[in-house]
Amino acid sequence: MYVIMEKIKVDFVFVILHYNTVIDTKECVDSIAENFVSTYTYQIVIVDNCSPNKSGKELVEYYSNNEFVKVLISESNLGFAGGNNLGCLYARKKYNFKFLVMLNNDTLLMDKKFCDLIFREYSVSKFAVLGPKVITPSMPYDSNPGPSELRTIAYCKDYIFRMRCLLLLNMFHLDFFYKKMKHLFSKDDTGSNREVNERRENVQLHGCFWIFSPIYTSKFVGINDKTFLYREEELLFLRLKQNNMKSVFLPELKVFHKEDRSTNTINKTSHSRMRFFYLNMLKSTKVLLHELEGAD
Repeated sequence: MYVIMEKIKVDFVFVILHYNTVIDTKECVDSIAENFVSTYTYQIVIVDNCSPNKSGKELVEYYSNNEFVKVLISESNLGFAGGNNLGCLYARKKYNFKFLVMLNNDTLLMDKKFCDLIFREYSVSKFAVLGPKVITPSMPYDSNPGPSELRTIAYCKDYIFRMRCLLLLNMFHLDFFYKKMKHLFSKDDTGSNREVNERRENVQLHGCFWIFSPIYTSKFVGINDKTFLYREEELLFLRLKQNNMKSVFLPELKVFHKEDRSTNTINKTSHSRMRFFYLNMLKSTKVLLHELEGAD
């Protein structure tokens, strides 16, 4: 005899990808709890992406008596998309939710109107994915919104060539000099640092904080997981375009992003961090190129 477990009904499920930085994850969870009002319900799913410092076990113990938080531990590092998708799959099986929020563990909610703004925007625009104003500690101080057009096939091919060149230079510790010279001779585009305070539709949204509506979650579980790290924003934007789904940037909704806290723990030296970046950006750009070619 099979027992069918009824899903827990909630307004929001938050999926937080954890890697090494315990303090950031705890602060992220606290910011959710502090900015939620009693008229809405939520659950938090933390996915420990096989942290080498074993901090996932610490989080399991820390939240063992918290009815609003569930900690999952992955036996391998699944990358950004794969780790988040593990949490999304659990959320879909466990909860009957209205909105799924995928957020970095180094982000913080900043407003008690969080839920009201999301429900209001959804009633008006029927968005598939919503992105907030992402405030950062360094320039450009605001990561959203991104472009309104997809990357081109030509751009991807050029970028792949550049990553291969930088990987070669990195072997001889020469990539730093190349980047320094390029910076000296490049024009300072101050326009890219201006804040955007107007609501926009059908734009690319920063991957540190995505709010998925029923329009998206009824069709997809998570995001494209063919990459390990990088290009997630472009791949999601492409998926939305292919399925005639709407993205919305809502500047009234604000979050703070500490930026790259978990990524910076992967490699300690600047040289090894850059090599990690080149390798994964090369692989992810190849995936994006393949997806774009398939969309033609």
